[in-house]
Amino acid sequence: MTGAPALLLDLGDLFTKGLLLAPPAPPAVLRFPSAVAHALIGTAAGGADELLLGGPGAMVRPAGFDPMQAPRARSYPGADAFLRQARAAPRTRLTLAGWLAAAYGADRTVLGEAPSPAVLEPLTQKALIASRASPGVIDLTFVVDSGIKAQVTAAFAAEIAGEMTIATGTFRAPRGRGLRFSLRPGILDAPACAAAALPPDVCAAGGTLLVDVGYFRTKLAVVGPEGCALQRDHEGLGLADCVRRVLRDAQEQGLVEDEFAVIRALETARRVLTIAGRTFDVGAILDRAVADLAHAVSGVARQALADDFDRRGTPCAAAAILGGGTPLAGAAIAAHLREAGLGLRVLWLTPDPSFFLLGGARRLRGRGA
Repeated sequence: MTGAPALLLDLGDLFTKGLLLAPPAPPAVLRFPSAVAHALIGTAAGGADELLLGGPGAMVRPAGFDPMQAPRARSYPGADAFLRQARAAPRTRLTLAGWLAAAYGADRTVLGEAPSPAVLEPLTQKALIASRASPGVIDLTFVVDSGIKAQVTAAFAAEIAGEMTIATGTFRAPRGRGLRFSLRPGILDAPACAAAALPPDVCAAGGTLLVDVGYFRTKLAVVGPEGCALQRDHEGLGLADCVRRVLRDAQEQGLVEDEFAVIRALETARRVLTIAGRTFDVGAILDRAVADLAHAVSGVARQALADDFDRRGTPCAAAAILGGGTPLAGAAIAAHLREAGLGLRVLWLTPDPSFFLLGGARRLRGRGA
């Protein structure tokens, strides 16, 4: 511990989570979409037509649908008033990040689809502002796993060491004040954070399999006393498929909404969603989608356990299911692993997937990691 305030960041593919440690104040938490945009809906040609996140597999709009009658922003309270105010304001060069980008950004992109410094920088600045960190020295720690996003994040962390000035202008006050921080960035490995956050009875001597079910991908790792023995990613295996199937198959009920609005509704309701004041029964659709996801995730988990045993000659005794997919699919994945007869002594589901890794990062930081 250096004595300076610390901001721990878990830049997820779809959501950014943060934990500000600035004693004697209690820890402050933040969570917002890992979305960035520069143009408002309607300010670019065809902007109002963009109802879904980009990338392959986007939903085909039903015949006869008029996007001007139901733009993306209808899913967010106060959208019309915000857009009127923003369009009437002087032209600014502001970058939208978080919910503003998710709701109103015509050209929005998310970190999981575009892991680049151009996305990382506004998300980091958004986190510094949203955390209400006081200008000055900040120990900034990024939790990273593996793959291209981890590589880009590590390089970005090295580049931003030193002074950073953030303009805080808004549509109402485009000439806002600047916040100046002196950043001391660092990196923590996600499997190590997860291992530090696990309950003692889940830390098996033979190793613990971590099954991190995210939005665009599922990450697997085996952790034990010797560290991380295995780490791999499975791109395209995550909650995104469940959300897209809800959007596709619930069209007969009139569900033609923004992807983030459906995600937000799924976080608070399992079978009946309420979006923009309307309800949609998606129970049967979700059952099928979650069953398929659980089957696929348990398959790669079984293969990881087999590969780890071949490598080390010691079977894993426990598995922990974490990540944003735990509330929706964790129980089904655990059931598959139990039925597989793998000899797992413990199958544990994290009760708080959003801030689980940050809790481990806080423990590691307290140990001087």
